[in-house]
Amino acid sequence: MNEPLLKQIQTWTNSVPLIILGSGASVPFGLPTMWSLGEYLKDEISFNDDENQEQFNNFKKCLDETKDLEIALTDTKLNEQVVSEIVKKRGT
Repeated sequence: MNEPLLKQIQTWTNSVPLIILGSGASVPFGLPTMWSLGEYLKDEISFNDDENQEQFNNFKKCLDETKDLEIALTDTKLNEQVVSEIVKKRGT
């Protein structure tokens, strides 16, 4: 991250009370878990071209091995098209 952005985030967090909750805190309220989001993405996304589909298959393999959506997203090198599709499908 760049320095001005970090300073702005620090200003915001110092100005108002801030509580940061993980996804597990939302489960009692019926919101989906990261696991269910990962499963949804695996079921709902496919590509017609080999390059994007291969990248997405690597993502799915990492997700299956780690059982952790955040790790799969950060450890798998994905191009802009694959990332864009993941963002668009975020449980709509």
